[in-house]
Amino acid sequence: MNTSKLIKKFFIINILILALLTAFILGTQFNADTNNLTEPVKAQVVETGTGEEQKIEIFGVIRAGTKGEWTVLDDNGHTPQNISYIEQTNNNIIVYYKVPMKDVHWSSITPDETLVVNNINTGASVGLDKATIYLAQNGNKIDPKIVTRPGANVWVYIVGEK
Repeated sequence: MNTSKLIKKFFIINILILALLTAFILGTQFNADTNNLTEPVKAQVVETGTGEEQKIEIFGVIRAGTKGEWTVLDDNGHTPQNISYIEQTNNNIIVYYKVPMKDVHWSSITPDETLVVNNINTGASVGLDKATIYLAQNGNKIDPKIVTRPGANVWVYIVGEK
């Protein structure tokens, strides 16, 4: 199978999974007592005393440089939100948030096509004030600095409550 078909299938599968998860979360509720799905649930908004939502989104793109250094991408097409800075170690990349959370709802740490065609996957341990991102190639953890392909990105999206 050629690379472009593999990339296309990867993105289509990811989009379908996200669409199904979103539809499930927004449209149904699982009833553990009856082991069935119930009617659609109306969205609930968590409010403070002033009526402001408590939801916080942390997102952006981190990009590998030609010398293995990773940075937060901030240009006309990629503006990070609530990322304070990143720290790179021999084992991982740590993304620090501008605003700490009380609760993490969900996260998505996604490698782009440049990483995927080189068998590099991502995963994260997501905390209340930072996310620690790990890279693996062929199932083995790798040092982030070995990724020196220009334009290799990791997409970060985390949602929680402040």
